[in-house]
Amino acid sequence: MSSKAATIEICLREMDRSDMIVGFFGQRYGWHGFDALLQKSFDVAAVKYPWLNDYRERAVTELEFLHGHLRDPGKRAACFFFRDKSYDDLKLKLAENAGDERQARKFRSSTDGPRAAEYLADLKARVEATHDQCLAVHINYKNPQEGAKLMYETIEKYLREVFLAKPSQRLSPLEEERGLHKVFMVSRLAMGGAYVGGAGYMTMIDSHVKSQTGKKNPKHLVITGVAGAGKTCLLGNWSLQHQEKFPRDAVVCHFAGCTSASTVPGKILKRLLEEFNNFLTSKTAVAKETATSQEVRDLIRDLTDTLTKISEAGYRAVIVIDALNKVDESGQTTKTLFWLPKMLPPNTHLIVSVAESDVNKVAELTEERDYAVINLSQLKGPEREEIALATLQVRGKALSSEQKIKIVSKAQTENPLFLKILLEELCNFGEFFQLDGYLDELFLKFLERLEQDYNPEEYNGNLIKDIMCCILVARQGLSETELKAILNISDQMWSVVFFAIEEFILERSGLLGFSYDELITAVKEKYCNEQDTVKHYLMLEVQYFEGKLQEKNLEYTTEIPHRVKMDGEKDYDLIHYWNSTGIKGEEINSLYEKTVDDQLALLYLKERENDGQPINAVKMLHPLVYEIAQFQGDAGNVTAMEPFLNRAIKLLKFAHSEEEIKYHPKIAETFCKMTNSLACMYVDVEEFAKAEPLHKEVLEVREKFADKWKDGWSSVATSLNGLGVLCYKTNKFDEALEYYNRCLELHRRSLPPTHHLIPDTLNNIAVTYSSMGKWKECADVLEEALQLYEDAYFGQLPPDVGGTLLNLAMAYVRLDDTGSNRAESLYLRALDIRTKAYGPDHSDVGQTLLSYSAFLLRVDPKRSADVAKQAADIFEKSFGLEHTNTLNALENVALAFATSKEFAEAHPYFKKSGVVRHRKGQMNLSIPILNSVMADYYLNNGHHEEARQLFERLVRTDFVSDRDFAALDFLDHDLLGENRPERHYRETVDYGLENIMLFGRKLPKLADIGDCEGTLRILEKGNFGAEKYNESYQSFVDMQHRKEGLEIIVIAHAKFPEDTIILHNLAMCHAFYKDYEKACVYFKELLRLQPEDVAIGTNYGRMLALSGEVDKAIEQLTRTLKIAEDKIEETVEFPCLVNYGEDREVATNSDKENYCVND
Repeated sequence: MSSKAATIEICLREMDRSDMIVGFFGQRYGWHGFDALLQKSFDVAAVKYPWLNDYRERAVTELEFLHGHLRDPGKRAACFFFRDKSYDDLKLKLAENAGDERQARKFRSSTDGPRAAEYLADLKARVEATHDQCLAVHINYKNPQEGAKLMYETIEKYLREVFLAKPSQRLSPLEEERGLHKVFMVSRLAMGGAYVGGAGYMTMIDSHVKSQTGKKNPKHLVITGVAGAGKTCLLGNWSLQHQEKFPRDAVVCHFAGCTSASTVPGKILKRLLEEFNNFLTSKTAVAKETATSQEVRDLIRDLTDTLTKISEAGYRAVIVIDALNKVDESGQTTKTLFWLPKMLPPNTHLIVSVAESDVNKVAELTEERDYAVINLSQLKGPEREEIALATLQVRGKALSSEQKIKIVSKAQTENPLFLKILLEELCNFGEFFQLDGYLDELFLKFLERLEQDYNPEEYNGNLIKDIMCCILVARQGLSETELKAILNISDQMWSVVFFAIEEFILERSGLLGFSYDELITAVKEKYCNEQDTVKHYLMLEVQYFEGKLQEKNLEYTTEIPHRVKMDGEKDYDLIHYWNSTGIKGEEINSLYEKTVDDQLALLYLKERENDGQPINAVKMLHPLVYEIAQFQGDAGNVTAMEPFLNRAIKLLKFAHSEEEIKYHPKIAETFCKMTNSLACMYVDVEEFAKAEPLHKEVLEVREKFADKWKDGWSSVATSLNGLGVLCYKTNKFDEALEYYNRCLELHRRSLPPTHHLIPDTLNNIAVTYSSMGKWKECADVLEEALQLYEDAYFGQLPPDVGGTLLNLAMAYVRLDDTGSNRAESLYLRALDIRTKAYGPDHSDVGQTLLSYSAFLLRVDPKRSADVAKQAADIFEKSFGLEHTNTLNALENVALAFATSKEFAEAHPYFKKSGVVRHRKGQMNLSIPILNSVMADYYLNNGHHEEARQLFERLVRTDFVSDRDFAALDFLDHDLLGENRPERHYRETVDYGLENIMLFGRKLPKLADIGDCEGTLRILEKGNFGAEKYNESYQSFVDMQHRKEGLEIIVIAHAKFPEDTIILHNLAMCHAFYKDYEKACVYFKELLRLQPEDVAIGTNYGRMLALSGEVDKAIEQLTRTLKIAEDKIEETVEFPCLVNYGEDREVATNSDKENYCVND
């Protein structure tokens, strides 16, 4: 007898779980009577089974016979076997002759009490009287062997004659699933037998359905609320009421989480489709074929088709889906609710519920899909009181006035689920004086009670902790069998605990998990708050599953990885597995290199042993080495790709002759794939000189075999794209566009219209437009690409789409200020996609963060700094400190701090980037305004040595000022004295005077006499930038020498062809001299560079009109008017001239085929 007096309840609940009763009895009746401990067990069990009060003097085994059969004979299959007394008499005599009193007691009936024989005889008689309602009743089998034989024969006969003889009675899978949903719904309809507090919500749902009936595009409804607010209860009650009111409606309710298949998107759609097909067939006699496709896209199409037919037949369809937050996310890159139909036919109503904590799904439904919303509020005092009284009444309990006030007045009991669990706990432990403690930490207290009541003495450890932790750390849950094996516990131990936690456990596909997130939190807090504890339970499960794996056929261990590899989604899982180990890129690289070396040696020896060719080992291994390289790229370890790619190519060349590589189609294809990957990797790490010859070599081979390979012309397009990326990254934008457009033409000619490579190429074209300042063209192309991605990747959002979202966000920001609102949501969406796919430390995530930080600079500099820091850390790990992306991110951090006037915080990031840029000779890539304000900060705050080092970096830049030369000379003298360095002439104040100050003094004199030749000699000698040419032209105009000044800006335009100020001055100067045709040429070029500039558009229109091109003028002015109407003047608080990281998200090379897209 259990010390917690739960024996009787556990035995009877096990009977409830059984489909057949098999009863055995010897000559011992068993413990019975009015013993205090036995009666305590009756008290516990009578709460659930009140009929026990009529049998309090009987033994536990008789109670089982009563519950399983005698109280309702024939309800379940049953058979009973009573052993003959002669066997017990013989065993008793042998034990007594041997002096074994302990053995003798087992066969002495008087041991159980004076009425044992009477009760046993009475039980036999009652069982025998129901013989016709049993499978078998044997009153006197001779020995255990005969008893076992009789039992086997009885059960075998039953199975053959009943189950196997009547297969047609078996429910279909759809009927089984429907029944489970109905059982679940009924169990959630109310607490205490009455639905309290929901009448108003049900009326709101009725009103919504009524208002949307008959509409062409009905608006759907989402029920939200905190966990446990009563969403399931509301939907269950409403659907039953609606079906009663409108019996002609087709109503299908689906409760996610109630069965093993109920959370799988494809299976949800398949069930809905089959249910509505059944309805359609029953009402219209139109038979629909059973769904065969498992693809979500096909299921949505078929479901919509069926619902359309139902609507056309004059019926209304209602789909109720509860708990969208429990529906499985099918992969790292899955789009939110991709499987839930967006467009449904008229007279079809979709009503769903979702926990408000699932913000992504709530946002998708309310913001993206514009669902109507009903938010469930908490229970009011009278409602709580009514529920509490009704619930306890069912259990034969009642509340005193004080207890009632205590429960109703507590804020936590506003939540229906909390109230339900609290009442269950009060019924179980009954100590109302502990109520306050339970209210504060309900689930923690629940775990404590389980430990007190259900930890058996014979178990070495804390059984409750072990069970809870094993379930917690399992990825998808554990079965009962697995739990018992892992923890080595008996069926009896498990049954005791299972019935205690049954209400809190959810079973899916035979695997047990937690029903409530709050319980997960409590288990983590109480048991698993240290990593060593988590690791302990993980290793228990690892050891168990490794043992099970060793039992399997070798086919399992070879075929499963192959099939997982074929599913690209699992690539992202592998990245997450590596991330979870804490091992960094270089260590992973070393492990893979060692694996390759070991495998090469093993394969070589194996070939030698089998008299094979050692070269075969190389042929088998080079594809593996290539796949390792590709994985490293996907995982963000770009630099780690190079040794594996070079080795794969080397192995390929070792295995095949040069002739084979050049002329054998299959081998040439493999060579091109590997070499293209290496070329793209070199582009990614900015080793362009190495990349270009490789790209061109691959293009030549692919063009030769294009007609012989299955996707030959598409592979040619891939090479053209790679060359386009190379040209883009070396600022050859026109050449990049030429390659991209050739690539796009080939893809459209050779691939299906929904193939992802088409939008990939469009994305790269758009990125190039952005770099050329053509933001309108950029946005248009990106919008087309995004729509094609939606079609190509139905249900998935791969990381590449994140790049397109980023690029579109940047285009929106530049087109007009109102685009900022649209832009931030795109940045966040892109970040979410890439983080889910690759983990938080991938370089693509860093690029997304870098772009997002630049966007935030305008709206929230402090957040911008935090985001840019994350980007800098990622880039430094992925590419190293000297990579352009790392330096850009560091400057973005500094710029964000400087924008907030936090210059001390900006300093370390600014200096770290500046020192590296100076050493690499890349200071011209630094942000001029950031250098200027940091110089001011250093000088004004006494940081003179930092200022000296900064001016040392600035004097060789294109944006150097006269102040920089003077300040460096002064600080060299002031700080270093006799130790000042011997500087190059270009770093001295003399050079500055000659090129800046001297020019400043000389220019007015030259302009006054109109000496353009003298001015041009000085400009050329000083190697000045465009601003000095423009300054010279303006001086000549001011001195009434415009014509001579024109010669200066003509030369300037040849030197700086895309300088907008020079172009503007050229256009206006020709307009001044009424040479309108030439003015049009320069205004047209200017408009190409600044397409959204209203003033330029207006002037260009005027020039067209004055030159006689009236129709073109009208067209141009119309476009400009539209731009002006849409334009909102932009105001920027901090003068940021260049903001690296936001300007462009450059194309990268991270696809399987290294198709270079989306950055």
